[in-house]
Amino acid sequence: VCCRYIAELVKFRVTKPRVAFSLLDLCLKNFANHSIVVACTLLEKCGRWLYVNQKSRIRCKKMLDRMMLLRSKRFLDQEKRDLIENAYNASMPSQRAAMIPEKERPTLQKYILFLVRQELANCHSESEARVLLKRLRKLPWDEQCRVWVVKAICNVGRVKFDKLAYLAFLVAGLSKYYDIGVTVVDAVLEELRYGLEHRDFTLHQTMLSICRFIGELYSYHMLELQPILDTFYAIITVGHYRDENGHLVSKVDPPNDTYRVRLVCMLLDTCGIYFEDRHERRRLNRFLVYFQRYILLKRSLPVDVEFLVQDMFDRICPKTKRLSSLEEAERKIKQLEAS
Repeated sequence: VCCRYIAELVKFRVTKPRVAFSLLDLCLKNFANHSIVVACTLLEKCGRWLYVNQKSRIRCKKMLDRMMLLRSKRFLDQEKRDLIENAYNASMPSQRAAMIPEKERPTLQKYILFLVRQELANCHSESEARVLLKRLRKLPWDEQCRVWVVKAICNVGRVKFDKLAYLAFLVAGLSKYYDIGVTVVDAVLEELRYGLEHRDFTLHQTMLSICRFIGELYSYHMLELQPILDTFYAIITVGHYRDENGHLVSKVDPPNDTYRVRLVCMLLDTCGIYFEDRHERRRLNRFLVYFQRYILLKRSLPVDVEFLVQDMFDRICPKTKRLSSLEEAERKIKQLEAS
């Protein structure tokens, strides 16, 4: 812990680089056991900074070469050798260029991606988004162009989060002239379903963006009431089953994972205010009972998630009293299903 603290002080220029070099030199003089761990931790935290800095690059390079020389001459177990190699690679930038070549795309597809990603990111009002909509309408709308536009729009994770409302505005505007609305909605809902069925942490931010985008599409009347309700129920039910004792279990949504609670709150915060008439409000209140049971089935909610849920209830249904126990939620659900 101390060496990590020293590394952070060096990077923030609170401490001179010579302090890190002194500690590293002390570890290299007694290069065994705990000294190896300390030296590698220090290099992983501030080695790259020391190497990139012009004033300390030469000394850092000498220290790294000295460490690799000791590694080759000492008899070390595989764990220590891996630690040293990882610290060296973390400090020394790769000398090879990226081996992934740029994907070749037609000029028209590049222009579509430019409009949907870069130009949309520069929109700060609906009037600017309307200008972008006119530029998209001027494209040569054949079947291939339609496929490229739909593909660019459905890649929601590549669009800035605060611009998703304008993206939904573009979909609603283009749907008046071209047949893309149903295709976009189906593709986004299918992507959300895939994320619910596979527990992939790399998709979490994309899933939040998808929920925000689905809510914005509903606000522009691109979705009917039933699909959005089906989406609500899918988030809290997909991947769950009952075991031999009747308990609800899931491999993709364990009891200590509260990520789906965030998804529901994101979707409700985006489109919950548009459930205005009595029929829509009654069906939303029915879902909130099932959602509260889902929350109560979790072991515990982190403080930030609990505040997120409470803020959502205060905005969407401030007069609704939250259920306090699982038994109360089960009794309420039985009453709803019996009626």
